Amino acid sequence: MKAVQIAAVLALYTGLGAAGCGPKSATPSAPTTVSKSGGGPAEPGKPAVVVSDSDLKAANVNEAGLIPILEYHNIVDKKGQYNRSAQDFRKDLDTLYSEGYRPIALHELLDNKIDVPLGKTPVVLTFDDSSPTQFKYLPDGTIDPNCAYGILRAFHEAHPDFAMRGIFFINATAAPGGPVVFGQSDSSQKKVKELLAAGMETGNHTVNHLNLKKLSDQRVQQELAECVAGIHALAPEATVDTLALPFGVSPKNTKLAETGEFGGVTYHNRAVLLVGSGPAPAPCTVKFNPLRLPRIQAYPGEMGSDYWLKDFRERPHKRYISDGDPATVTVPALAKSKIDPEKLGSAKLRTY
Repeated sequence: MKAVQIAAVLALYTGLGAAGCGPKSATPSAPTTVSKSGGGPAEPGKPAVVVSDSDLKAANVNEAGLIPILEYHNIVDKKGQYNRSAQDFRKDLDTLYSEGYRPIALHELLDNKIDVPLGKTPVVLTFDDSSPTQFKYLPDGTIDPNCAYGILRAFHEAHPDFAMRGIFFINATAAPGGPVVFGQSDSSQKKVKELLAAGMETGNHTVNHLNLKKLSDQRVQQELAECVAGIHALAPEATVDTLALPFGVSPKNTKLAETGEFGGVTYHNRAVLLVGSGPAPAPCTVKFNPLRLPRIQAYPGEMGSDYWLKDFRERPHKRYISDGDPATVTVPALAKSKIDPEKLGSAKLRTY
């Protein structure tokens, strides 16, 4: 990554995260009420606890902080920017869990309905290219314990509070001769349906993973619309309204990344994800742009996941820290100016 790009990312990162624990609001908000487990709103008939300003301060709650969207490709024991070994992927999950990160669905981020326990940080796990190493069946029909999905399942079973959430950006088409989703043609449909049943999401990664900037407007729309049709051919129930740009490159007509039509198939993307760079702004902040969502590549190199997780470790006040209640957005008083009221949705703003 060029120095000027790094500087731009760091400038954005610093501007978004500069919000410590400020003074209490002059107009106190209603206290946040969460379940005793500390995650999500209190359920009817269950005892609840009221989170006081002192509790929020002790937890360093800041829902205007930054959120890591991690980007994985191949889970393989081979060095490379787009490779992560099974051992390192397991270590990533261990690190995320022990350092207070909890997975959420991309749609929870987009809807500003982030539901993780008090004091925890949401993380979005993304997987590009629908490669065989992401979901593989062994000859006996069991799931390969070293593929991404197998590792996620095992980790969730050992840590039930680490939810089965993530999104697989798929290269697909309903036409013959196209890419084989997850590399095993006889089980592609079964795999996509299993992912959805487990709580995962699917997203558009085009049919052929081409550089969209080099394509005509018609061909761009063909790549995106046919991918939607391909995923729906495997799982009609799938929601496909997000796009991960191949190589992180937008088409010349950037509007076509958001919406278009080809062959009677229309697509409309609520979010367009980039490749690499840094963490994402919180969804209720002024700087949040779902059509230009940055991600963090999961690798040990420059500006990769190791770099950013270390940075959050050293400067934890930069990261999004949950108040435990998805119906409330809580920020330090000094961070109130970072909030865009129109992006709150049904959530109520609380400062302390």
